[in-house]
Amino acid sequence: MPKAKKNRTPSPNHYTYPQSVTLKNKYGIQDYTSLLEKCAHDTTKEMINLLSWEGRTNENGLALSSAFAKRKIKHPKEHAC
Repeated sequence: MPKAKKNRTPSPNHYTYPQSVTLKNKYGIQDYTSLLEKCAHDTTKEMINLLSWEGRTNENGLALSSAFAKRKIKHPKEHAC
């Protein structure tokens, strides 16, 4: 069985694109400014989606936001960028 490599210092190389400070992301966007714009757009879109859930109820008559809070689970559309 091979020995584990000993890292002397932590390296961000596995988390960023080569020769970049941009974190690896689900979009594959390597340009930092483009990634910020895409994340801002997605965040705004999801905020609008959450507002559209306001006032809706599930089959038991519970407000959807209350149902998610009681079960301590994330909203199905919730994600971080």
